[in-house]
Amino acid sequence: IERDDKDLLTPIQNSFNALSLIHHDIVQRSHELTGLYIKRIKADAKLVNSVILKSLLVIPLSLGIAIIFIIMITKPLRALTSQIDQLQQGHFNEKISLTGAPEIQEIAQALDNMRTRLHALELQKSSFIRHISHELKTPLAAIISASIIALTLLFLTPIFYYLPKAVLAAIIMV
Repeated sequence: IERDDKDLLTPIQNSFNALSLIHHDIVQRSHELTGLYIKRIKADAKLVNSVILKSLLVIPLSLGIAIIFIIMITKPLRALTSQIDQLQQGHFNEKISLTGAPEIQEIAQALDNMRTRLHALELQKSSFIRHISHELKTPLAAIISASIIALTLLFLTPIFYYLPKAVLAAIIMV
C-alpha cells in the first residue's frame, strides 16, 4: 500500500512543485511589474513637480511683464490726459507732442490739430467781441453826445444869453 501511495503522491507532489514554481514566477513577475509601475509613478511625479516649479516661475514673470505693459500704456495716456486738461483751462499756446506708440502719437497729433483750431477760433471770438464792442460803443457815444447837446440847448440856452461872447465862443469850440 505504501508503494501505491507513493506512486499516487509523486505526481501530485510534482504538480505541487510545478505550481510552486509557477507561483514563485508569478510573485517574481508581480514584483517586477510593481517595481516598473512604481518607477513610472515616480517619473510622472517628478515631471509634475517640474511642471509645477516651471509654472511657479512663469506666473510671476507673466505678471511682471503685464505690469510693464500696463505702465507703458498708461504713462502716455496720463500725459495725454494732462494735455487735455490744459486745453480745458484755455491754454492753447503749448504744442502737444507725446512719445510712445504710433497710435498714441496719432492721437497726440489729432489733439494738437484740435488745439490749433481751438486757438484760431478763440482768436476769432476775441476779435469778433472787440469789433462788436467797438461798433456798439460808437453809435452809443453819438446818441449820448446828441442827447447832452439837445438837453444843453433846451435848458441852458437862456443862460447863454447873459454870457460874454468870449466864453460863449470857447464853449462852442469845445
